[in-house]
Amino acid sequence: MVGCASQGSALHPHGMMDAMRTYLEYSEASGSAHKFYEATVEGCTLTLRYGRIGTEGQTQIKTFPTPVAAQTEAEKKLADKRKKGYADAVPGEREKRAVEQPALRLPKLLTPYRAALEASVRPYVRLRGTPGEARPWTSKLGGLPYRPAGFEWPHSRTDGRPLAFLAQLNLAELPHLEGFPAGGILQFFIADSDFYGANFHTALDISGLSDDAGFRVLYHPGVTHDEGELETGPSPFQPDPFNMGLPHDPAREFVLRGELTQAPVTLGDRLFEGLTGKPIWELLGEEDADEALDRYAYLAGTGHKLGGYPNFTQSDPRTLDDPHVLLFQLDSDDDLGLMWGDVGIANFFILPEDLAQGDFRRVAYHWDCG
Repeated sequence: MVGCASQGSALHPHGMMDAMRTYLEYSEASGSAHKFYEATVEGCTLTLRYGRIGTEGQTQIKTFPTPVAAQTEAEKKLADKRKKGYADAVPGEREKRAVEQPALRLPKLLTPYRAALEASVRPYVRLRGTPGEARPWTSKLGGLPYRPAGFEWPHSRTDGRPLAFLAQLNLAELPHLEGFPAGGILQFFIADSDFYGANFHTALDISGLSDDAGFRVLYHPGVTHDEGELETGPSPFQPDPFNMGLPHDPAREFVLRGELTQAPVTLGDRLFEGLTGKPIWELLGEEDADEALDRYAYLAGTGHKLGGYPNFTQSDPRTLDDPHVLLFQLDSDDDLGLMWGDVGIANFFILPEDLAQGDFRRVAYHWDCG
């Protein structure tokens, strides 16, 4: 690695550096914690991997000027974990197990459906954006996307114009979700057409919403951090003054960071009525329903999401037996200058089997507003 001195590290006869790996685990008898932490130093690179035992976990990669600096940082991280109760272990000796979940703090109106709602709890990554300049491979809203050598900017198949870059997610930098790829970069592009590139010209079903003539989802399974191997230059996108515009300013860049959490099915999800046995309008007819449903909506989670259950300002475009799951949700957000029509929400859906295979060619895109 250019600029990385090799002093202080053990070398093989052919000059390759030994990898130094330490694996720790922490597990509570109560079942409230069952985690691992692994630090690997190879030359100037420190790789940290952590998460639930039995899963691949989340990975972070850091590069230092010397192997000694990388090893020092690893020892600092490991010492901190040992203070918290982590101990040296052998990978694979402990099996994955379920973590006991606390009961949902449901409003009284929904307590008759507690068992079904608690069974619906699903993990997701809550995303938050902050202003700041991001690296090419960083999770972000706006700015310029990660562009490896040979990158072809996506164009609208309707008018041939370059699409606007909306957002990208570096899955290796975000908490890992079961069923999602452990790494790679997901990118989302949309048109500045009347409907922000969504296909609302046909029936508003998943088949029509999967027509990506006005939007595109790209996936880069391999990611390089060598900026010399990346495309540079400005975005080819130019706004059309005769179109609706965009929900965001693509020239403004916001770094997206994720936090792993969990929540039950949302009020607008097509599954909610099946779990409660009542349509939402019937629940709204009960006394004090508005306040109770507002409390539940907060409990079920809103905002920007990777995975989990979607939110809607109107209705779910999926039918009850539709297998599509939420891939990515972007909510309206004043702090990020993001506005879908009249304070709306955008969702990207995918089939679970496509998600597991890292195939993002059939993603459906929908947004609605009040």
